[in-house]
Parts: sequence; structure tokens; C-alpha cells
Amino acid sequence: MILYHGSYTVIEKPRIITQENLHTKGVGSDFFQRKLYRKKRELEGFLMADTHHLIKTILIPQVAELLMKNKGLSEDEALRTIYESPIAPLLEDDTMGLYGQSALYVYGLITNDENA
Repeated sequence: MILYHGSYTVIEKPRIITQENLHTKGVGSDFFQRKLYRKKRELEGFLMADTHHLIKTILIPQVAELLMKNKGLSEDEALRTIYESPIAPLLEDDTMGLYGQSALYVYGLITNDENA
């Protein structure tokens, strides 16, 4: 039998996987599907964390701009207001989902906190 496998390496005794031994430990589609699933989940987690970081780098300057415009703060004062507010740790916590809210919503949370 000639088996073409995409390599120049000669395999003297190829291991042929049949339906009977397909699901043995370490061999077959289940093993590789589990491995691929774990890798996919790791990659999705990495991409989501990276996406959240990118969103926050856009969101925070927008909130700072609203503070400068509506409260008359300098850029430094606006950023200090954001990072020293009780909302700042919530922005960093990806499980809270605050990064997905609009700049106006986050601005409202910060200014309502100041008024309380």
C-alpha cells in the first residue's frame, strides 16, 4: 500500500486508524477536538481581554472630554477625576461590562458620584 502524507519522510510502519480504534486515548478525533476546543477558548479569552482594553483606551478619553466640556476641567483634572472615582475599579473589571457602556453613561456615573 502506498500512503501519501505530505512529507518526504518514509514511514516504514504507518499506524492506520480504523473505526474500531478511533476513540482510544490519545488517538482519534475526540482527543484533537478537545485540544482544539481548549486552544480556542484560550484564544477567545485573550482576544476578548485585548478588545476590552482597546475599548477602554477609547472610552476614557471620551469621558475626559465630557468632563472638560461640561465641568470646565483641564485634561489632567478630568483624567484624575476618572481614575480617582469609585467607578475606575469597575472600568478595570472586565466582568462588570462597564467598558461596553457609552461615554455618556460612564460620565453620568462619575458626575452622580461626585454629587452624592
